Order: sequence, then structure tokens, then C-alpha cells
Amino acid sequence: MIYHILTPNSWEQALDREVYEHPSLLAEGFIHCSTRAQVLATARLHFAQEQELVVLHIVERRVKPILKFEPGRNGELFPHLYGKLEFAAIEDLSLLVRDDEGRWVWDLGRELITDPEAVDKGVLTDASPELQQPEPEPEV
Repeated sequence: MIYHILTPNSWEQALDREVYEHPSLLAEGFIHCSTRAQVLATARLHFAQEQELVVLHIVERRVKPILKFEPGRNGELFPHLYGKLEFAAIEDLSLLVRDDEGRWVWDLGRELITDPEAVDKGVLTDASPELQQPEPEPEV
């Protein structure tokens, strides 16, 4: 899974089109994306004035023909899409919001997630990354 961050207004405008085409595709030749581990840092660096962001969850195999991982800040490899993003490649979306201290956090509609790995591990946290959602009791 790779992720693309955009403002809620940009997402609403995109829904009026058949495909998503970020302005960077025309200006730079590709759409900037992030890995899960890069999302919060990308939001901090590029969306300082925003209070809420939309994160598109893009299935890598659905964009494989236009996907390249290339060096970005600090030599980290970032996913870039060299073409328009078909909506069929988007599996889900989530929100990033500001916490009480102004930091970006994942908002999954239940609790705020500050650890990007927690989303995959089922860890839900608003203060302690060690809190885990209790396992359901087995049915008998």
C-alpha cells in the first residue's frame, strides 16, 4: 500500500473527474506519494497550514505500470506515480487531523493514531502507543 495526501477541498474537486490528476503530474511529471512510515513527516513538511488532510490508500499492484520508488529527502525512497491515478486503485481513505499539541495524527473515526505502524498492528492510541485493542473472545 502507498499513500497520497491531499486537502479535503482537493479531494472533493477530484471526485468530479474520472481520474485523479494532481498538479505535480503536469509540473514534475509524477504524483508524489508516501509509504505508511513517511505519511506523518510528509504532512508536517508540506501541509503546515492545514488542519485536516485526506490520505488515499493506493494498492501498489493496481498502479504497478506507473509506479517508481525514487530517492527523496534524506535519500529515502518515495513512491511516485508517473500517470493519472484511476479511482479503482484507491482501496480506502483516512484522515489526518491535528492533536491538542498541533501534531498530525491518524483519525480512524475511533481514536487518534500517532504511530503509523499501529494501523497495521491494530494498535489504537491517543496517548500511549502500547495500548492494544483487546482480542475478541472466541465463539463457542
